[in-house]
Amino acid sequence: MDDIWSKYDTDNNGYLDKEESFKLAQETAGFIDTDNPIEIQRADFDKIYAQIDVDNSGKIVKLEMAHFIKKFLP
Repeated sequence: MDDIWSKYDTDNNGYLDKEESFKLAQETAGFIDTDNPIEIQRADFDKIYAQIDVDNSGKIVKLEMAHFIKKFLP
């Protein structure tokens, strides 16, 4: 998680804003299937962002991201 923050929290404010999160999503989607990269549409991203930003602060903190990621880990 710290590696994600150091790369995408470009203004070093301790959270990912919507644009920083969108960049993370776009780059992460490319790792899912490198032969057929996925382009994330803004409307789809907005839905995902709303699920991660559970307190509707417009910011994603590490704890929110960790809870979201845990949903997908076995």
